[in-house]
Amino acid sequence: VGGIERNAGLLFGLLGGALWSYPTTKLLAGEAWRRGPRDLAAFMGEALVPARGWLETTYRSDTVRALWAPWVLHAGLGPEDAFSGQIAKVIAFALEAAGAPIVKG
Repeated sequence: VGGIERNAGLLFGLLGGALWSYPTTKLLAGEAWRRGPRDLAAFMGEALVPARGWLETTYRSDTVRALWAPWVLHAGLGPEDAFSGQIAKVIAFALEAAGAPIVKG
């Protein structure tokens, strides 16, 4: 979750903007200047990891993997899709930061 906080400006800027636009170009140029082109490319490469790969390398428990895997479906991605690992991290960040309502009954 700390990685999401460190990269929030870039990550949410990309998620919230049009890909082929001046603001996105400006954001990427600023990040390339701040981080350097290699570090920016490394971030982009890590962000494209599928959720399955992220879950298998992060969690040993099959139960925990099974609990996290379906969340990427809410973003219209499958666990094998590129960037689904990053979306899973964003969802985990949101759940940790804001929580999730639980029905009592």
